[in-house]
Amino acid sequence: MYQAIKKFTSNKRTSSGGCVKNKKADMLFETEEIMKRWTEYVEDLFDDTRSELGVHSFLQGPDILPTEVESALHHMRNGKASGIDNISKEMLQAMGDFGINILTEMCNKMYHNTHIPEDLKTSIFILLPKKQRAVDCSDFRTISLMCHTLKLLLTIILRRISDKINREVGREQAGFRKNSGTREAIVCLRNLTEKYLEMKRNIYACFIDYSKAFDTVGHDKLIDILNKTEKDQNDIELIAKL
Repeated sequence: MYQAIKKFTSNKRTSSGGCVKNKKADMLFETEEIMKRWTEYVEDLFDDTRSELGVHSFLQGPDILPTEVESALHHMRNGKASGIDNISKEMLQAMGDFGINILTEMCNKMYHNTHIPEDLKTSIFILLPKKQRAVDCSDFRTISLMCHTLKLLLTIILRRISDKINREVGREQAGFRKNSGTREAIVCLRNLTEKYLEMKRNIYACFIDYSKAFDTVGHDKLIDILNKTEKDQNDIELIAKL
């Protein structure tokens, strides 16, 4: 009753009324139909018919250490929403050394067996409208709330590969890197524009919008590329030794 009263009497302004359009551009008002439409949209967005082969060869790294788990847990932000298990970062941290040992054992099992339990893989999606009166599903930003235990494992893996990735990625890549984001790209673009204007030369900028590019990665092709890259690197090292 209180939730219903708050819903109809709240003065808080919202950017969306909750209604969305289906694929035929028909407006949906019923809650069940809206839920089915969102389920359909998310399934299409993250659709990836990947195989289970070709992954084990890349997970031959050393065991995850308790110090890695403790460091990753320490650097995770406080107050973040929990996943479907309702276990927050503060709960994991409150277990002390006992919790660190249990988390280390769990992470090693998932890491070496390349298997993540379904409970940990289940996420809660939060919809944030990108503009006022958003009605198309593409007008919303989908935020996934995952379990903190899985986030901990992913953070450890990311830390292990981040140094190698930074050495391979060019300096002009302004995104998904530490201390390099949208602001750096805007500064570079403004500097180039000012230089061209000083010389009274024309400058042309091309903006390409890759729709959901990082949500629709072909993982089988990615594994093939990584296999080929590893083979080429081994050939290069062999030639160097000869």
